[in-house]
Amino acid sequence: MSNLLSSWLWLSRFRSSTSKYSFYRYRTLHNTHLKNSPTSSNLLNSHTTTKKNPCWSIPLFLALSAGSLCLQPHSHPSFSDSPLTHTDNDTDTDTRDVSLGGKGSTQYVVKGSQKEFPQELLEELKIICEDNVSLDYDERYIHGKPQNSFHKAVNIPDVIVYPRSEEEVSKIVKSCNNHKIPIVPYGGATSIEGHTLSPNGGVCIDMSSMKRVKALHVDDMDVVVDPGIGWMELNEYLEPYGLFFPLDPGPGASIGGMCATRCSGSLAVRYGTMRDNVISLKVVFANGDIVKTASRARKSAAGYDLTRLVIGSEGTLGVITEVTLRLQKIPQFSVDILTLLYSFLLLSVAILPPLFTLSRYHIGSLS
Repeated sequence: MSNLLSSWLWLSRFRSSTSKYSFYRYRTLHNTHLKNSPTSSNLLNSHTTTKKNPCWSIPLFLALSAGSLCLQPHSHPSFSDSPLTHTDNDTDTDTRDVSLGGKGSTQYVVKGSQKEFPQELLEELKIICEDNVSLDYDERYIHGKPQNSFHKAVNIPDVIVYPRSEEEVSKIVKSCNNHKIPIVPYGGATSIEGHTLSPNGGVCIDMSSMKRVKALHVDDMDVVVDPGIGWMELNEYLEPYGLFFPLDPGPGASIGGMCATRCSGSLAVRYGTMRDNVISLKVVFANGDIVKTASRARKSAAGYDLTRLVIGSEGTLGVITEVTLRLQKIPQFSVDILTLLYSFLLLSVAILPPLFTLSRYHIGSLS
C-alpha cells in the first residue's frame, strides 16, 4: 500500500510539472510568432488564457506511469522492525557479507547486527541502570545516525543505556564483554566524522547523565569533571572564579568526546589541543576494570603516559568516565580586529604571519 501511495504522489508531481512546462513552451512559441502579426495584441490575449498540452506528452506520461508502478522504494529506517524480534529464518536480512554504505551510497540497513539480542544481557542492563534502558526505535535511530555528518547510518544500536556513575559503566562494559556484544560510547554527538555510528549494532552507552563537576582547585587551576558535561556548561560554571577551559570545538561537544577525539579549536594556536590540557583520566577497559591514567602532578616520569595513549583513541581502548583538566585565567581585556582584504595574496603574505605571531604570544592576556 505504501508503494502505491508513493508512486501516486510521484506521478502527481510529474503531471503537474509536465503541464506547467508544456504550457510555458506553448506560450513562448506563440508569443514569438504573434509578435510579427498585425493583430498580435488581440490574438496574444486570447491564446495565453488557454492551457493546451501537446500530444507528445500523453504517451510519455503513460509510459512513465506504467514504469513507476514497478519501482520499489529504498528501504527506509522507519519501515524496519526491531532487531529484538528477529528469528533465525530472517536470512534475507543478514547483510554482514554485503558491502553497504560508503561514499555515494543510498542504502540503509538499520537492523542490529545481532539476530537475537541476548535477553539475559538485556535483563542485566535493566538491573544495572535501574531501567534507564531504551529500546525505542526512534531513540535508537537518532543515536545511530550522526547529527552533523554526511556519513550514512548503516546500522543502529540495539539498546541504549544511560549510566549515572562510573560503577554502572564498569558493570555495563563487563556484561557486554561477557556476551561478546559491541559497545559504542556516546557523548555530545557533534562529530562530523561518524564517531557515533554503530556499524555492528550492539549497546550504545549514552554518557549524558554523567555531567557533574566533581572538584575544582582554583589555586592549582584544574578541575575534575564527568565526561558528559559540555565545555560551554563547564565555562559557565568556571566564570565566577575567573577561570575558563580554553578549547572551543563545536557547540554542544562533551568533555569525554573531546578527549576521545583529541579535539582542538580556534584557540589551539595559543593553548594547544586536548592532549595538552588533560592532566589525567579514568577509563573503564573491556574487562570492566577502572584505571586512573595519572595523578594530578603537573609532571611525572612514573611509567607509561597512559593519558596521551587514551586521548584520541576514538573509544577503541575504553570508556572515559572522569577527566582532570588544566584551566586558564580569563583574559583581562578583549580586542576585536577587523581587516578589509582585497585579495587572497594579501591575506597570506601580509595578514596571517603577524596574526599568528600575535596569537602565539599574546592570546591569553589579549584575545
